[in-house]
Parts: sequence; structure tokens; C-alpha cells
Amino acid sequence: MSSSNILNAVRIGVNHMPHEAYIRRDGEDWAGVTNQKERKKLQNRLNQRARRQRKRQYCSRSGALSVSCPSITIYSRGMLRDVTEENIEQKREVLLRFAKEALDSYATCQPSADHLLSLIQLNVINSLTRNSVILGLEGDWLVCSAVSPFTYSGLGHSIDTYVVRCPENLVPTMLQRTIPHHPWVDLFPLPRMRDNFLIAISMDLSGDEEEQLWEDLIEPVQGNDWTGMIVWGEPWYPRNWEVTVPFLRRWSWLLEGCGEILEATDHWRRQRGDRCIRLELFDLKDRSQ
Repeated sequence: MSSSNILNAVRIGVNHMPHEAYIRRDGEDWAGVTNQKERKKLQNRLNQRARRQRKRQYCSRSGALSVSCPSITIYSRGMLRDVTEENIEQKREVLLRFAKEALDSYATCQPSADHLLSLIQLNVINSLTRNSVILGLEGDWLVCSAVSPFTYSGLGHSIDTYVVRCPENLVPTMLQRTIPHHPWVDLFPLPRMRDNFLIAISMDLSGDEEEQLWEDLIEPVQGNDWTGMIVWGEPWYPRNWEVTVPFLRRWSWLLEGCGEILEATDHWRRQRGDRCIRLELFDLKDRSQ
């Protein structure tokens, strides 16, 4: 047998392992991890993610997610999970189509109640995207594998550049320049809240809890309730943001020291005739509630 035949005979195809389809960020692949406890933790995380995906697919097939507007089904139910460099343009196109559809329905005096929660979500996404443009971030912040440039050792712009170019409350904090993180953290206009997020993500939150925080901020629709934040104006201005009661119930401890957004929340609630939030019901230092 010739040497070329021998090489062909022993050639083995290398395929991706099934669990790799559910990996969203570096450090989640359990293959090659020898520590049994850490390996089990990573396996559980990916298994739970796989179960949630199968559940969403089942609900979609069974018609449980059907609504009057097809684009809402695509957009408001997990559309922003598993965003990659390869599919981000397609997902952004869905957002644009939905925005046009909602605008058309409003222009024809036929606004759909089904649009409301998705419009609030779209406004949050567009607001964070605008802040990313103000910061001069390259790439799309929705991509799951994205990493904030502020912790790069070879950052092309000094912090002084950001001080001059963007509003003071968007200038990266020392923690943002120290702790590697996804760029979604950089886009909220309250420095203390960004630092609280980073401390929690790097020290307190499990992988599943971090994923839950992302979903509550970016895709926060549970039934007919909005569980995240609302933006009422220019996104770089903290007083244009409002936190919802469901968000406070789960994450109030992440808003310790963020009095400005809590005051803004009461302002917007008064504008529509709602009662002010009773902060004594939320212990801003207790993450167990």
C-alpha cells in the first residue's frame, strides 16, 4: 500500500460535539475540563440552555406563540438569543421590518395592542445601540461573543478621548477598564449601575443568573408583563430611564447607589398617574429577595 493510500485509510473526520451548539461565550466548553465539579457545573449550564431551547421550539410548533402579527412571534420570543456575526444582519433586518410594520399600523389609525411590549423592547435595543455609537464601539453589541474594547490592552483610544467625545455619565469607569466583559454593560448611562453589574457578573452571579439578567434587560417579556427597563428620551441621559417593578423585585440589589434612576422612575410613573415606588419594599442591599 502506498503512503498516500495509508494516509487516506487512517483519515478521521472531526465533527463538532453536540453540546457546542449551546456555547455562547468563552469558558463554557466542558470538553477537556478535568476538575469534576467545574465540569459538572458547565454541563448543567449547557443542559439547561438546551432544555429551554427545546421548550421554545415545542411552543412554537404547537402554536402557543401565535399572535396576529407574524413579525412579533419572530422578534419578541427569543429572537436575540444566539446572535452571531453570521446572523446579526438578518436579526437586525427583522427589527427594522417590525418597526416599519408598527409604524404603518399607527399611521393607518389601526395600532395593535400586540405591538406594545415589542415596541418597548425595540426602543430599549435602539437606545443601547445609539449609546454604542456615541461610545464609538466597533461591531454590533448584540453579538453574543462580543467583548468590550475598554479592557483591551491595545485600546486605540485613550479614556481622555471618550471624556471629550461622549457624555460624562457614559465614560468608562475604572472597573470597565479592568474587568473583561460583554459590551452590553457599557451602554447604560449610570456609572454606578454599570459597576454594580460588573461586580455581580464577575463575583456573585452564576452563568444562568447572568443569562437571566440579560434576558430581563434585553428580552424582558413574561406573558403580558414588561419586566425590564423603559426609555423615554435621549438614552445617554439617566433621567430618561425607568425601572419596572418586576425588575426591582428580582434585581433591586443591583441598583444600590443608583438614586438618579429611581427618582426618574417615580417621575415617569407620576406622569402617567401611577403611584411612586415604595423603596422600603425593596432592600437594595439584599440579593436574596
